[in-house]
Amino acid sequence: MAAATMGGSAMAAPAPSRVYIPVMESNEVVAVDVDELPDNPEDLLEILAAEAAPLGTWFDFARAYLARGNAAAFTHICEEGCREEVIVEVERFFGSKPTYEQIQFLCGLAALQMARAQEETDRQVKLDQLGQAQKLLNQAKALDDKEQLVHLGLGMLHYTKGDTALARGEFTRAAALTNNRCRNVSGHLALAALLYHQKEYKEALQLYRRALQEHPGCPAELRLGIGACCLKLGDLPGAAAAFSRVLQLDPGSADAHLGLAIIKFNDTNMQQGLADGLKMLVRAYELDPHHVGVLNTLSHYCLLRGDHEKALATARAALSVCESDAIRAECLALSARAQHAAGDIAEAARAYQQAARLDQALPLPHLGLAQVFLRAGLADSAATINASSELEKAIRVAPAFYDALKILGQLIADNPLKVSKTLPAFVDAAARREHDADMWELLAELQAPSDPAGALQAYRRVLKLHEAKEQEAEEARRAAAAREAAAREAKQAKRKADADANGIDNDDLFGSDDDDNGTPAPAAATVAGGAAAEPS
Repeated sequence: MAAATMGGSAMAAPAPSRVYIPVMESNEVVAVDVDELPDNPEDLLEILAAEAAPLGTWFDFARAYLARGNAAAFTHICEEGCREEVIVEVERFFGSKPTYEQIQFLCGLAALQMARAQEETDRQVKLDQLGQAQKLLNQAKALDDKEQLVHLGLGMLHYTKGDTALARGEFTRAAALTNNRCRNVSGHLALAALLYHQKEYKEALQLYRRALQEHPGCPAELRLGIGACCLKLGDLPGAAAAFSRVLQLDPGSADAHLGLAIIKFNDTNMQQGLADGLKMLVRAYELDPHHVGVLNTLSHYCLLRGDHEKALATARAALSVCESDAIRAECLALSARAQHAAGDIAEAARAYQQAARLDQALPLPHLGLAQVFLRAGLADSAATINASSELEKAIRVAPAFYDALKILGQLIADNPLKVSKTLPAFVDAAARREHDADMWELLAELQAPSDPAGALQAYRRVLKLHEAKEQEAEEARRAAAAREAAAREAKQAKRKADADANGIDNDDLFGSDDDDNGTPAPAAATVAGGAAAEPS
C-alpha cells in the first residue's frame, strides 16, 4: 500500500479535471475541460502561445493528456516547452527564466521513460529507456541542483535500476530540499516508502509520523503509510485508526478499505471478521478493480474458501497489472497455491520456482516447493532433503513462518545437526504461539535428545494446554446445556402464561401430577391447532 507514495514528483500528483488559461491583458481566464481536449496538441499549443500562457499551464495540459492515456501528446508538449526559442520568448515576456518549469518538463519526460522501462521485457530496450531518463535528469540537475524534483527523479531512477542505496541517498536529500522554493512532504514520503519496501517498518513509521508533525495538512496517503507500517508491526489498533482517518479525508481510498479488510480478517472472532472483511474488500474492489493488493487479497480469500478457480483467476488478473518483481512473485505464489490445491502439481511447481527467482525474500514459494517434493514420495530421501532445504530457506527469510516450521520439525527430528541449527527458531515460535499445543509438543520432541529438562518443561506446557482446552470444552458444554434448559423453562413459562390468559386448566394443558404417562390431554390439540383434530 505504501508503494504509491514513492512517486513524489509532479507527475505523481493527480491531473486536474479542468485547466484554466489566463487571457492576455485581462483578468479573465478560459476554463478547458480535460475531457474535451483536442486530439492534436498543436491546436492547443497555438492557443497557449497566443495568450502567452505560463509554462506551468502547459505542464498542466501535458499531465491531463497523459491521464487520458495520450503519452504522445504529453511528450510533445513537454518537448516543446523545453525548446530554446520557447524559453527565450517566455523569459522576454515574463522577465524571468522559467527554470522550474523546464525542470518539470524534463523530470516528467524522465518519469515516463522509467514507467515504460518498468513494463519492458526486452533488456536492451529497458536499458535504453533508463539511459534516456538519466540523460533528462542530468539536464534538469544542471539547471538547478537544489531543486527537490530533480532528486526525487534521480531517486526513482536508482530505485528502478535496483540500486536502493543510491535511491535512499537521493530521497534523503530531496527531503531536505524545497519544491519551487516551497517546503512539502514529497521527499519524506519517498524516503519512508523506500524504507517500507526494505522492510524497515519501524524506521519508516518514524519518518511518516515526523512528516505528519511537520506537515499536518499533508495528503491522506501519508496516513496510509502509517497504517501500512502499523499493520506490518502488528499494531492493529494503530493501523485501524490510521486507515479510518484516511477514509474521513478520502472516502474513495481503495488502499484504506483494503487495509481495514486485512485487519478484519485477523479478528479473533473469525466468522464475524471474515464477513466484515469481505464487505471492506468488495468495496475496495468496486473503487479500483485493477488494484494489485485488492486482487491478491481476494485470491487469498478465495483460497481460504476453497474456490481455487476464482483464486487463480484473481491472482492472474493481479499479475497482469503489477509493476515490480516483488509483487509479481506474490502473484505467482498465489497462482501456484491455487494450482497446487486444484491438483495441477506440475504448473504449481513452475509458478513456485518463478516466484522464488523473482523474490528470494518471499517464504511462500519455498513452502510450496517443499510440499511438492514431499508429494513426490515421503520415502524418497532425496525428496525429503530437497523439502528440508526449501523449508530452511523459508524460515531464514521468515523465522516465524509456523506452517514451514511444523513441517520442517517433523522432517529433521532424526537429524541432530539440523535440529541444533534450527532449534532457536522453534523456541521463538513456541514463545510467540503460547497457546499452540502442537508447536509446544514439536518443540519438546526436538529438545528431548539434547535438553531433557527443557523438553519436560515443554511437555508439561502441552499437558496444561490440553487440560485447559478440555476444561474450556466442558464449560462450553455446560453453558450450552444451561442455555437449552433456560430455553425450555422460558418456553414452558410462556405456554403457562398463554394458558392462564385463555382460562385453560394447567392440568389439562400440561398434564397433572397424577398423570403417570405425561401425555397431554386431548384439549391441547384444540388450543394448538385452533380446531379439534380426529385422533389417529
